[in-house]
Amino acid sequence: MDAALKGGRAILFKAYPFHLDEAKFNNIRTLEERYAYLSNPKFIGFPLALFLMIVRPYAYFTYRSDVDANPAKLAVFDSNKFEAITRSLGRPIGDYKQVKRYVFTREFEHVRVRVNIQQRIGKIVVKGEGEGDGDSGDADDWESAAAGSGDGASISHEEL
Repeated sequence: MDAALKGGRAILFKAYPFHLDEAKFNNIRTLEERYAYLSNPKFIGFPLALFLMIVRPYAYFTYRSDVDANPAKLAVFDSNKFEAITRSLGRPIGDYKQVKRYVFTREFEHVRVRVNIQQRIGKIVVKGEGEGDGDSGDADDWESAAAGSGDGASISHEEL
Protein backbone atom coordinates (compact mmCIF):
# COMPACT_ATOMS: atom_id res chain seq x y z
CA MET A 1 0.00 0.00 0.00
CA ASP A 2 2.77 2.41 0.91
CA ALA A 3 4.51 1.88 -2.44
CA ALA A 4 1.22 2.33 -4.33
CA LEU A 5 0.52 5.62 -2.55
CA LYS A 6 4.06 6.88 -3.09
CA GLY A 7 3.56 6.01 -6.77
CA GLY A 8 0.50 8.28 -6.96
CA ARG A 9 -2.17 5.59 -6.78
CA ALA A 10 -5.27 5.67 -4.59
CA ILE A 11 -6.10 2.99 -2.02
CA LEU A 12 -9.16 2.14 0.04
CA PHE A 13 -8.34 0.41 3.32
CA LYS A 14 -11.46 -1.54 4.36
CA ALA A 15 -11.31 -2.34 8.06
CA TYR A 16 -13.41 -4.41 10.40
CA PRO A 17 -13.29 -4.47 14.21
CA PHE A 18 -10.44 -6.48 15.74
CA HIS A 19 -10.76 -8.48 18.98
CA LEU A 20 -14.57 -8.26 18.70
CA ASP A 21 -16.86 -10.36 20.90
CA GLU A 22 -19.32 -11.32 18.12
CA ALA A 23 -21.93 -12.73 20.50
CA LYS A 24 -21.99 -9.55 22.58
CA PHE A 25 -22.10 -7.36 19.47
CA ASN A 26 -24.96 -9.38 17.94
CA ASN A 27 -26.99 -8.97 21.14
CA ILE A 28 -26.86 -5.16 20.91
CA ARG A 29 -30.29 -4.14 19.70
CA THR A 30 -29.92 -0.50 18.63
CA LEU A 31 -27.76 1.02 15.93
CA GLU A 32 -26.67 3.85 18.25
CA GLU A 33 -25.42 1.34 20.85
CA ARG A 34 -23.59 -0.63 18.15
CA TYR A 35 -21.73 2.48 16.99
CA ALA A 36 -20.82 3.27 20.60
CA TYR A 37 -19.60 -0.30 21.16
CA LEU A 38 -17.45 -0.38 18.01
CA SER A 39 -15.96 3.02 18.92
CA ASN A 40 -14.02 1.30 21.69
CA PRO A 41 -10.29 1.72 20.93
CA LYS A 42 -9.68 -2.00 21.48
CA PHE A 43 -11.72 -2.68 18.33
CA ILE A 44 -10.78 0.27 16.11
CA GLY A 45 -7.23 0.90 17.39
CA PHE A 46 -5.33 -1.69 15.36
CA PRO A 47 -6.85 -1.20 11.90
CA LEU A 48 -6.79 2.59 12.20
CA ALA A 49 -3.21 2.70 13.56
CA LEU A 50 -2.06 0.37 10.78
CA PHE A 51 -3.66 2.62 8.17
CA LEU A 52 -2.09 5.72 9.71
CA MET A 53 1.37 4.22 9.21
CA ILE A 54 1.01 4.74 5.45
CA VAL A 55 -1.63 7.47 5.11
CA ARG A 56 -0.94 10.19 2.55
CA PRO A 57 -3.09 11.87 -0.13
CA TYR A 58 -5.49 9.53 -1.91
CA ALA A 59 -5.57 7.03 0.95
CA TYR A 60 -9.07 6.31 2.21
CA PHE A 61 -10.23 4.41 5.30
CA THR A 62 -13.56 2.76 5.99
CA TYR A 63 -14.48 0.93 9.21
CA ARG A 64 -17.59 -1.19 9.49
CA SER A 65 -19.31 -4.28 10.78
CA ASP A 66 -21.18 -4.84 7.52
CA VAL A 67 -22.41 -2.88 4.51
CA ASP A 68 -26.11 -3.82 4.46
CA ALA A 69 -28.17 -0.60 4.47
CA ASN A 70 -31.33 -2.43 5.56
CA PRO A 71 -32.21 -0.76 8.91
CA ALA A 72 -33.35 -4.11 10.31
CA LYS A 73 -29.79 -5.49 9.91
CA LEU A 74 -28.30 -2.82 12.23
CA ALA A 75 -25.11 -2.71 10.15
CA VAL A 76 -22.47 -0.23 11.27
CA PHE A 77 -20.92 1.31 8.15
CA ASP A 78 -20.84 5.11 8.48
CA SER A 79 -17.20 5.86 9.30
CA ASN A 80 -18.05 9.51 9.98
CA LYS A 81 -19.80 8.46 13.20
CA PHE A 82 -16.51 7.45 14.84
CA GLU A 83 -14.64 10.17 16.72
CA ALA A 84 -11.45 8.15 16.29
CA ILE A 85 -11.73 8.59 12.53
CA THR A 86 -12.92 12.20 12.42
CA ARG A 87 -10.37 13.64 14.88
CA SER A 88 -7.74 15.93 13.33
CA LEU A 89 -4.28 14.44 12.76
CA GLY A 90 -2.41 17.48 11.60
CA ARG A 91 0.39 17.09 9.08
CA PRO A 92 2.59 13.99 9.24
CA ILE A 93 6.03 14.51 10.73
CA GLY A 94 7.84 12.08 8.46
CA ASP A 95 7.14 8.51 7.44
CA TYR A 96 6.66 5.57 9.79
CA LYS A 97 9.65 4.22 11.72
CA GLN A 98 10.29 0.64 12.70
CA VAL A 99 11.37 0.56 16.37
CA LYS A 100 11.30 -3.23 16.93
CA ARG A 101 10.78 -6.19 14.64
CA TYR A 102 6.97 -5.85 14.66
CA VAL A 103 6.51 -2.39 16.20
CA PHE A 104 6.15 0.75 14.09
CA THR A 105 5.52 4.38 15.00
CA ARG A 106 4.52 7.51 13.17
CA GLU A 107 4.00 11.02 14.39
CA PHE A 108 1.62 13.72 13.22
CA GLU A 109 1.20 17.30 14.44
CA HIS A 110 -1.59 16.31 16.85
CA VAL A 111 -1.17 12.56 17.45
CA ARG A 112 1.40 9.80 17.91
CA VAL A 113 0.66 6.36 16.52
CA ARG A 114 2.14 2.96 17.43
CA VAL A 115 1.25 -0.43 16.03
CA ASN A 116 2.41 -3.96 16.79
CA ILE A 117 1.58 -5.97 13.69
CA GLN A 118 2.37 -9.32 15.33
CA GLN A 119 0.02 -8.82 18.28
CA ARG A 120 -2.46 -6.78 16.22
CA ILE A 121 -2.67 -3.90 18.64
CA GLY A 122 -2.61 -0.22 17.86
CA LYS A 123 -2.53 2.93 19.91
CA ILE A 124 -3.24 6.48 18.83
CA VAL A 125 -2.44 9.11 21.44
CA VAL A 126 -3.57 12.69 21.14
CA LYS A 127 -0.61 14.87 22.09
CA GLY A 128 -1.15 16.38 25.51
CA GLU A 129 -3.87 13.86 26.41
CA GLY A 130 -2.08 10.48 26.38
CA GLU A 131 0.18 8.62 28.74
CA GLY A 132 3.84 9.60 28.61
CA ASP A 133 5.43 11.34 25.66
CA GLY A 134 5.03 8.46 23.20
CA ASP A 135 8.65 8.78 22.07
CA SER A 136 9.95 5.64 23.73
CA GLY A 137 11.03 2.99 21.27
CA ASP A 138 10.80 0.39 24.01
CA ALA A 139 8.44 -2.33 22.85
CA ASP A 140 7.88 -3.42 26.45
CA ASP A 141 6.47 0.03 27.31
CA TRP A 142 4.24 -0.20 24.26
CA GLU A 143 3.02 -3.72 24.95
CA SER A 144 2.31 -3.00 28.61
CA ALA A 145 -0.23 -0.41 27.54
CA ALA A 146 -3.77 -1.66 27.21
CA ALA A 147 -4.24 -3.17 23.78
CA GLY A 148 -5.73 -0.59 21.49
CA SER A 149 -6.12 2.11 24.11
CA GLY A 150 -6.04 5.68 22.92
CA ASP A 151 -8.08 7.41 20.29
CA GLY A 152 -7.95 7.77 16.55
CA ALA A 153 -7.62 10.51 14.04
CA SER A 154 -9.23 11.83 10.90
CA ILE A 155 -7.70 11.85 7.50
CA SER A 156 -8.00 15.12 5.62
CA HIS A 157 -6.31 15.88 2.31
CA GLU A 158 -5.66 19.43 3.47
CA GLU A 159 -3.60 18.11 6.40
CA LEU A 160 -1.52 15.62 4.44
